[in-house]
Amino acid sequence: MIALVTGGSRGIGLACAKTLLAAGHKVWIAARQAEGLAAAVAEEPRLQTLQLDVSQAEAVTQAFGEIQQQSGQPIQILVHAAGTEAFSPWEAQSDPELWQRVMQTNLNGAYYCLRAALQQMQPTGWGRIVAIASVLGLRGMRHSHAYCASKHGLIGLVRALAQDVLAEGITVNAVCPGWVQTAMAERSMSEIAAHYDLAAADFIAAELAAIPLQRWIRPEEVAASVAYLVSDAAAAVSGQALEISGGL
Repeated sequence: MIALVTGGSRGIGLACAKTLLAAGHKVWIAARQAEGLAAAVAEEPRLQTLQLDVSQAEAVTQAFGEIQQQSGQPIQILVHAAGTEAFSPWEAQSDPELWQRVMQTNLNGAYYCLRAALQQMQPTGWGRIVAIASVLGLRGMRHSHAYCASKHGLIGLVRALAQDVLAEGITVNAVCPGWVQTAMAERSMSEIAAHYDLAAADFIAAELAAIPLQRWIRPEEVAASVAYLVSDAAAAVSGQALEISGGL
């Protein structure tokens, strides 16, 4: 089957792409930066790549159509991992612009991609969509109102679409990771530490110690859950927000 992983050039997205390859799927990855895509292919040459900014509706439509045309098959698995982090103190002068940027990527971009995927899946009678959300789509955190709102919205989108398409053989789910060891997560922690005038290493250690698991979650652990949700075994699982947070 044809699988597409948006945000697939690094971190959770790349781990999901590798896991889907191992399951025998033909996997495309999409990301904004050509350099990241090239690095991913250097690491895993079997990946097909496409440069894409998911916040641009027309670009998403064109990209999904191009994958179908080149593959000769519809996309039947979508893992939507594209997104942006945002540490956003409420009082910051840049907050309105940051809000728009986060929403355009994390929520509007998800809508564009899920809609484009469903249009290819519906005629086939089978499809799997998994959106990478966050534990902050299930609860709030200080100075993260834009990110939290976007991920809450993403989970709402998943739950609503799941009701619409399950009878057509298509499942729509979200996974909600906690602190996963990725460059984006480490950068986010460092930004928060700087805001409170703390050493980044000390702040990261304290955050991880507060998790019952007491360590970073590995991207491969998130990918393993995604692999289940896109399998035939998960045909009855839809509209769920699966938390993978080490008991956070």
